[in-house]
Amino acid sequence: MVTDKSTLLLLSRLADAQLALAESMRGITISSPTYPVEALERIDHAMTVVEACVLEIRSLTSTSASNGSTKLH
Repeated sequence: MVTDKSTLLLLSRLADAQLALAESMRGITISSPTYPVEALERIDHAMTVVEACVLEIRSLTSTSASNGSTKLH
């Protein structure tokens, strides 16, 4: 279970962003004149960075779980 404030804040922000994106895109299709191509591309790039960071954290926690000494917080 996650209990540290930094991680909880990030999880909350990710959930808020997901909900905001879903609400903002309601009724918008790729053929809509207001389709936000550039903004979606920036979100896609940002998600690539987020996913890479998650993999980095996963590798750190896997390493610490195997040696039992490293703590993230």
